[in-house]
Amino acid sequence: MKTWNRLPLALTALAAAALTQACASTPAEKRIDNKIANEGAVTPAELNQEARDAIASNPDLTPKQRTELTRLRQDTSAQIAAYTSESLKIRAVLIEAMGAEKFDSREINAAKRKLKEVENKKLDAMISAIEKTNSILGRQYANRQGVMNDIVEARTIGEGGSAERATQ
Repeated sequence: MKTWNRLPLALTALAAAALTQACASTPAEKRIDNKIANEGAVTPAELNQEARDAIASNPDLTPKQRTELTRLRQDTSAQIAAYTSESLKIRAVLIEAMGAEKFDSREINAAKRKLKEVENKKLDAMISAIEKTNSILGRQYANRQGVMNDIVEARTIGEGGSAERATQ
């Protein structure tokens, strides 16, 4: 059963990549898509180390900023790890329910709802960390509301909502 845990993750990654490519309409989105396509596989440990190195090596950070960013990185990493662990448990339950002799669609749907909730919490933690980082660094989004609308729209599309904005 352990190898099946990777299947939903792989399928999700493929679907996300396809959706990202299909939705790229602005020059910034296309640049990001190209950067993502050229990025090698990254593990959470590598990403965490990269963040640690960036904080430690940036000569423009004040000691207060360095401390705040380090604390934010640690807190966010712990949150994401907890959500990932919960997500994996839900996926295991989902796989077991799908393979059960007595198939119960209500259980499947409940597990899917819980999985969406946990993944949305994980996404919220990541977005919040980005916003807090920019705040610590004194940066503001030129169009913060637009960024939040794009995030909400992406979630809505994933939940069966309208893809109208994504294709514009």
